[in-house]
Amino acid sequence: MKIQIKNIIIVLGITVLSIYLFPQTVQTVVDLHKTWLTQIQQDSLAPLASQFASPRAGEFVLPPRVQAALSLLRAQELSAYRYSDRIRKDEETRQRLIESAYPIRYQENAPYLVHFADEPVAKTCRPIASAGGASLAYCP
Repeated sequence: MKIQIKNIIIVLGITVLSIYLFPQTVQTVVDLHKTWLTQIQQDSLAPLASQFASPRAGEFVLPPRVQAALSLLRAQELSAYRYSDRIRKDEETRQRLIESAYPIRYQENAPYLVHFADEPVAKTCRPIASAGGASLAYCP
């Protein structure tokens, strides 16, 4: 019980000190609250909320080559893929591909290779498709 009261006093003290030292914070919180209420009342959050429920929503923000790679992977209905060394070194492309391709998973030993279209691949690989700067190859 004493610990709870002590914690409450500390939180209240920090709050009062913050308001005293940074009075503009109170106005900012009030403004944010008003804006949020206005948005809810105007129902302008409905389009945003529908994005959360829509499959593949928001993919338009992905880099174009990632969008192309996703199309290639989905067209083949794959369950796993791997990516080239150049994609491995390109952190943004690699991360966005992994995030957006789910449930298609990255597997280091998968036979399907996603690579940049201008990137050479092993002679044992068979090209499957290419679009938008990305390519897909079968590399057993």
